[in-house]
Amino acid sequence: MLSHFTTEHAAILQEVDDFLRTFLHARLTQMPARDHPALSLVYDSIYSYLHNGGRRMHAVSVVLAFEACGGTPRTAILPVAAAFQLYHYHTLVHDDIYDEDDHRRGTRTIHRRFADWFAAHSHVSPAAQADGVFRTDIERRGAIAGWIQGKVVQSLALDALLCAPFACDRLL
Repeated sequence: MLSHFTTEHAAILQEVDDFLRTFLHARLTQMPARDHPALSLVYDSIYSYLHNGGRRMHAVSVVLAFEACGGTPRTAILPVAAAFQLYHYHTLVHDDIYDEDDHRRGTRTIHRRFADWFAAHSHVSPAAQADGVFRTDIERRGAIAGWIQGKVVQSLALDALLCAPFACDRLL
């Protein structure tokens, strides 16, 4: 997966992923209604981003730019790099919903996974018609859950940004 990266790029990505893993665990275990079956699926699906591959060059670019400008230590910029990655993930989730994509990097998109979950856990017929873009009520429910997950990720991105040890004017 990272064969096209230099060793340094892979190391940066690993540091950002480690920060993200710790950050997400701290935040997601404290989310409201954490035990609700549908909301726990929304929260738990956020972890899938760390395992879905991709280059995640936003984070690497942030770290490299920080260091090129003389920024140290690297750990100071990791929350900002993580925030960029989370925000990018938020945009991918919404893009998949708008485009009605079924797969991203060989796995079901988040909104389709939610639709599958609703199909297995609701009393609504999977073929029930919906209004608008989505062909069925189950697809609409999956899209709404995906939209919610994307908004949670967007909020987490802003939260991660605020973890950086910089003055607010520098963060902006």
